Amino acid sequence: MEFSRHTRGIRGRIRRLTPWHHPATTDEVGSSDDLGTEAEQHGITLPSLYLAYVSLGGDAAEFEVDAYLHGFGVMPADDVTRLRHALWELVTF
Repeated sequence: MEFSRHTRGIRGRIRRLTPWHHPATTDEVGSSDDLGTEAEQHGITLPSLYLAYVSLGGDAAEFEVDAYLHGFGVMPADDVTRLRHALWELVTF
């Protein structure tokens, strides 16, 4: 996490401003590995995978999940974990 700059507080002390989120941090995962191909191999459609993902608490839009599965998008690591778990549930059960 980076800080944009320093500023002087009310009493003249130097303090840091609030951190800003840089899109290239390790909190985001940029490659879908083989999630998309695994879903295709098992015949899992995007709507069914997306529904399972949302039921686990995922909040990305369906087009963002689709872009990620095809290697064009970036998703936060916790959303990728939810997506992997949703795929596992659909394949296993």
